[in-house]
Parts: sequence; C-alpha cells; structure tokens
Amino acid sequence: MLDLDRDGVDTILVTRWTADDAAASVGEALAEWGPKADGLLSVTGFAGTDGTSALLYEQWAGSPTSRREGSVEYTMYRALTRPDSPEVGCVVVVEAEFDGADVRTWVDTVLDALATDEEPAEGGISAHFHTSADGRRALNYAEWTSEEAHAAALANSGQGTVGLGEKWRRVKEFPGVLNGGFTRFVVVGGV
Repeated sequence: MLDLDRDGVDTILVTRWTADDAAASVGEALAEWGPKADGLLSVTGFAGTDGTSALLYEQWAGSPTSRREGSVEYTMYRALTRPDSPEVGCVVVVEAEFDGADVRTWVDTVLDALATDEEPAEGGISAHFHTSADGRRALNYAEWTSEEAHAAALANSGQGTVGLGEKWRRVKEFPGVLNGGFTRFVVVGGV
C-alpha cells in the first residue's frame, strides 16, 4: 500500500487516463518504469472500480526528472486519519478545480467539516489533501473500508458529501469551485 506519510517526498505527480481495461493498462504503465528514475521514491498504480479509470501516483524527492503526459504536480497539504484505522478496501480520489479561490481555504473547510462531524461516516479511514503547483486544484486521496461504505455515506447525506450539517453545506457551496468529482480505485501494484 502507498505510504502517504513517507519522509523525503517533495513532489507528487498524479496521472489519470481511461482505458478499456484499466487494470491491464496500469500494469503496463508500471512495467515501463523498470529501474527507478533519479529522485523517484515510489510509483503506485490504481484501477477504477468503474473498470476504465486508471491512475498513477508518483512520489519524488526534489523535482521530477521525467513526467508522463497529462500528469499534474501536487504537494501534500494536510491530512486527517482515524486513530483506529482498519484495513483499507477502497481509495476514493476526489478532485476539484478552482477559479481564483484559495484552494487551501477550501481544504481547511473540508477538514473542519470532517473533524467536527457529530456522526462521521462509517467506513471512512483517512483524507490526505494535496494542492497543485499551479494553485488551481485540490486532490483528496481518501481511504475507505470499502466501495460500499463510501456509497452509503454519500447516500446518507443526500447532498453529495460524506457528512451532514452546516459545515458540509459550506463545503458544497464554496465559491470559486469550477468542477469536481470523485473516482473509486483499488491498488494494482507499485514500484
């Protein structure tokens, strides 16, 4: 499993694409890495539970010495993890793009809603928020016990968030969000 708290990570590259067989496509992409590039700490590949979404998550010390086409550069900003973390069964990658809004303020708003939720969603394990180098995007690498637990949390809220209440409405109505969405993934492998 990906070590999100790994020491020495300066840059994270995330590349998404679609393929007829996401797991096979990710496997091929991982095989292309062979010996690690200078500064590359790890590459983890994910296949979407939808069967067509593919994702590579690269951790680099310093600046990346190579980049895949379409990759987005991020740094880790903040995280929240349950103290009694159960086994991860599903990773939900939430992405949001902003137009002039302060991305970190949005992340802080989400983490405040998560931390103060009186009835946190069952199955949620962690939220690791990243901000893009260009300051226009946020990515949440969220760990869940299962795909079903994440789907149940969304259904329970009835508002497209994993929680209820005023703080979650602030997240949903945050000004400057151009678009956003999520994809559920499972780990294919890593190098």
